[in-house]
Amino acid sequence: MADTFRRHATATGSGTVTFDSDAGGITGLKAVDERDLPVAGKPRGVRFPHGLFSFDIIGLTPGSCVTITMTFPSPMPVGTQYWKCQDGTWIDCTSLLGDNDGDNVLTLRLCDGGLG
Repeated sequence: MADTFRRHATATGSGTVTFDSDAGGITGLKAVDERDLPVAGKPRGVRFPHGLFSFDIIGLTPGSCVTITMTFPSPMPVGTQYWKCQDGTWIDCTSLLGDNDGDNVLTLRLCDGGLG
């Protein structure tokens, strides 16, 4: 059975972020240094104080959805944005965020075949 809970140190040294999924499993979790991603197309004025992360969700049926709960080492401001860099292209996936109320917890709703 896949693990639904993972922890990983940030690429920026700000602490540890925990990831928990309500279905399937989290695999391949790794911190990504922002300097390793392309500058072209990067959102202006957006900061990544905890760096970025890469992970996969496995064990879901095709077309299903999963909610990922991310707990950060410090509060994330109201209006935090969620960006994905895929194949060198920056994609605004902020619409996938749920809990985004200024505490240290953000939720992310991912659906197979959808955005993000």
